[in-house]
Amino acid sequence: MANVTNDEIKKAASDAVEAVAEAVEPTVKKARKAAKKGMDAVEPTVKKARKAADKAVKKASAPLKPEIYLQFDYKEANVNDLVVAAKAAFHAEQGRVAVKSCKIYLKPQENAAYYVINEDYVGKLDL
Repeated sequence: MANVTNDEIKKAASDAVEAVAEAVEPTVKKARKAAKKGMDAVEPTVKKARKAADKAVKKASAPLKPEIYLQFDYKEANVNDLVVAAKAAFHAEQGRVAVKSCKIYLKPQENAAYYVINEDYVGKLDL
């Protein structure tokens, strides 16, 4: 199981801020030049700078994909692996049907995980 330290989080945040600053820098320079020409010339450049900053922030803010583990009675199960296994079992039975929803119910006392796919298909996985 991977543990993320505060220093690693701070480093990632610092890297993201640097990436945003680098992406916005050329547009900011254009805005400064436009500001010298007059306020009317500044507005379009400021809008471009804001769009560039928003785009850079979105790119730097990759969605978090957490790893979730269930630990019980000296055993461990990765919840993400259970989702993959449930989908595989569903596709093995139902073929190429799209998975629109997947609910996992963990029952460590039974050493099992039950799943419901597409609000209709039910199955069981051993932990």
